[in-house]
Amino acid sequence: DSFKKTIMVVGPTAKYEIISDSIGCSPLNVVFKNKSTYGTNYIWQFNDINNNNLNTTSDTSVSLKYTGYGDFYPYLVARGTFTINGSTNVCSTIYPDTSLAFKHKITVWELQKMNFYWYTDCKQLATSFYNYTTIKTGYLKSFIWEFGDGTSSTKENPFHQWKDTGYYRVKLTVYSDKGCSDTIVKYVKVSFAPIPSFTITSNCIGETSQFT
Repeated sequence: DSFKKTIMVVGPTAKYEIISDSIGCSPLNVVFKNKSTYGTNYIWQFNDINNNNLNTTSDTSVSLKYTGYGDFYPYLVARGTFTINGSTNVCSTIYPDTSLAFKHKITVWELQKMNFYWYTDCKQLATSFYNYTTIKTGYLKSFIWEFGDGTSSTKENPFHQWKDTGYYRVKLTVYSDKGCSDTIVKYVKVSFAPIPSFTITSNCIGETSQFT
């Protein structure tokens, strides 16, 4: 007698969905939902600027905070393990298929590097502010200065006159053309200009005079 049995092996199918924003300002937190089937092991290749990847046996959602800026194309590899006649085999699939034009794209917009400087005219209790915020992509669209005395300005390089001396918390918020915003705070000291003065001892010719 003989016995014949057909065994059907179902391999894994990799698939995921992005369930958060895939376009936004840096840093952008992106959430991926694993929709793979028949997998026992998953390798997430996020293809971000740090080349992060994640190897897990869980088919739950994962997330990554994308830093830097640019377009990124993440992939998911699903692996399945099965045994036939005592032999263990591993097969895998990748999503999206690299042979296809379709790709999931993550677009991260650059966050500007914040900085500003100032020069204070002590006689006038007035300060000139200079925006030194930089961005490599796009442009800086708008500026909001808060001078710590209840007043503000939307100029890029404003001039401000204080009513009194003291320390003031100056805050600058800058928006890029993509709507990305960041803030920097510095403390400005405003004081009266020093009044020069000195005294000198009177001495006879040939003697040393003392200046203080």
